[in-house]
Amino acid sequence: MHRGGLPDGSAECSQPTHGLAYQCVAYPRKDLADGETLDGVGGYAAYGLIEIAATTRPRPGLPICLRRTYCCAGASARMRKIFLADVEHQPG
Repeated sequence: MHRGGLPDGSAECSQPTHGLAYQCVAYPRKDLADGETLDGVGGYAAYGLIEIAATTRPRPGLPICLRRTYCCAGASARMRKIFLADVEHQPG
């Protein structure tokens, strides 16, 4: 929750009212092989691009913050969005 100061010294409380507006989705920096594990934040395997959330609902992309716990369920081409359907969760 963000509190912004107003000129009269009071504070206004604002909260999102329409849900998720944007999402940072993973894109591979290189061709990824089947079974290749994606690295974590600051790694080389993927980078994130911000997309409008409504456009990702029919076929959601992999949120960039989750990529460390997933591996490719099939080959993925460089610079092609990584979809949730393209990866498998790797616990631990």
